Amino acid sequence: MGGGALSADDLFDGTDPTQAVLRATDWVATALGPVDRWPGELHAAVRTVLPSRVPMLLWWGQRLTQLYNDAFRPLIGNKHPRAIGQDAADCYPEAWPELGPLAEKVLTGAGATYSRDLYLPYERHGYVEETYWTFSYSPVRAGHSVGGVFIACLDTTSQVLAERRLHILHELGSVSVAEARTTAGACLASLDVLGTPVTHYDEALAEEWLARVTDPLPLYRGRDGWVHPAFFLDQANRALRQNVRLGPWIHAGSVVRHLGGARVGDTLATRGRVRSLFEKNGREFVELDLVVVAGERRPVAHILHTAIYRLPALA
Repeated sequence: MGGGALSADDLFDGTDPTQAVLRATDWVATALGPVDRWPGELHAAVRTVLPSRVPMLLWWGQRLTQLYNDAFRPLIGNKHPRAIGQDAADCYPEAWPELGPLAEKVLTGAGATYSRDLYLPYERHGYVEETYWTFSYSPVRAGHSVGGVFIACLDTTSQVLAERRLHILHELGSVSVAEARTTAGACLASLDVLGTPVTHYDEALAEEWLARVTDPLPLYRGRDGWVHPAFFLDQANRALRQNVRLGPWIHAGSVVRHLGGARVGDTLATRGRVRSLFEKNGREFVELDLVVVAGERRPVAHILHTAIYRLPALA
């Protein structure tokens, strides 16, 4: 039953950029169909979501077709604007193994859900990144059944990573004065040496690396140039491959603390230890604690490097 024959201009009558996209969307081409035939419950839910300053989404129908407010737009990144009117499973394929079962629980009448600092792999800036979210899924009733899912969410990635950094600093702070009298020495003293990848970063390697990352800045070029900071992550990957027996693996995230610069001509050694092995949502992770050292004992980067090395078995 229709919700009072509201047009798109009537329903999406706000002045923010997201509502402009909502008005311009060809809803006939989506699973929801024309706006003036939407049920009254969907119209009412939309009018609750759109004005809010809290990031909110609405997934409607069995296909969970998506609408969201302007507060959510910065969080969805380059998925906007095509995400409007898109089925949720198609919008978030990288995170759907976690999100799909939660949504199904709500749709089948099992009630609301709440997740705090849930890890989700998320592609919103052209690559899959490590993100954390606190959110709730609530049922939206349509007659005697659940018509859709109402979502209020917060991106807590920065807070989770900040807490992780503080934990690392706390661990480094536990190194005794006898072991290390400087910050650089503390970083070295905190690590048991595994197999250590060693690379001489000469001009030829610098040019090869800069061609790969397409960085034109002159400060990274020539015999007096600086080592490109992305090269430290490449060395972290080398340390992972060299020290952990892996099949196919997925880079899940890195926290990098720069301790000083390295120059073209320096020899870089990546020292470290396996910090932890853990399981989360059926995935098995390895976490490496690494320091990239220039020359004999000059740390230039401290890296907490995390990878997924085993995925859940397919049902």
